[in-house]
Amino acid sequence: MTPHLESGPRQPAPGRLPPGREVIAIGDVHGQRALLDCLLDGLLQRLAGHAEGSVEVVFLGDLVDRGPDSAGVLDRVAAATRHGLGPARVHALMGNHEQMLRRALEHRPGAWEMFLGNGGLATARSLGADAATPQAALAAMARALHGPRRRLLEDTLKSHHRVGDYLCVHAGIDPARRLAAHLARPWDEVEPRHWAWIREPFLNRRAPFEGGVIAVHGHTPAQGPQLCANRLGIDTGAAYDGPLSALWLKDDGLSVIQAVP
Repeated sequence: MTPHLESGPRQPAPGRLPPGREVIAIGDVHGQRALLDCLLDGLLQRLAGHAEGSVEVVFLGDLVDRGPDSAGVLDRVAAATRHGLGPARVHALMGNHEQMLRRALEHRPGAWEMFLGNGGLATARSLGADAATPQAALAAMARALHGPRRRLLEDTLKSHHRVGDYLCVHAGIDPARRLAAHLARPWDEVEPRHWAWIREPFLNRRAPFEGGVIAVHGHTPAQGPQLCANRLGIDTGAAYDGPLSALWLKDDGLSVIQAVP
């Protein structure tokens, strides 16, 4: 079945953006290249007429694993981060699945098994690797992850991206940590569970986060977008045959656009 786009109604936005700025956050892709192509091609049409640089597109991480074409997703996202999406600038965040892939490629103890146990077999196959033999598979994956793919994984992915009141992260925010201090530190100095793995106590928090920040995140799949006063969750289960969702934030409201299988 060919994916198609569906758009939800515009709703009030919980936060503010700088004047003239818009943000499009894209949830966990998980190797679903067909859904990604459908979504990005539809967004390109809707971005026609926007001023150069007025819109920022942010991939929230978990580009790889579970779905059939992680290699193709990496290629499309790498090209978008280099060249933009029409008039929009494009950013990409590090998800826990990118972390697991990188650790496997670094031959860390137990990393290969953890990678395979979390949907990595599909990624290995899309990269032309035989996952039955770890050493050979990792060597084949390293060869396939060259050029733009490697630059994306090693240099481009960020821990977070903030625009106005909205803080884009992969998994969430740890309420027990001083957020301002962590925002000022580079990715490799921040304990990775803070950005890429957390679920609780983040998901059940109802109080505002430090500084009134509103988290825009993926990581925890749900049947539909989770649009709360302090967090906006948009992992709608593309990894499990659900739609791939994008959240379009403007100063006067928000809307959800989905590529539906």
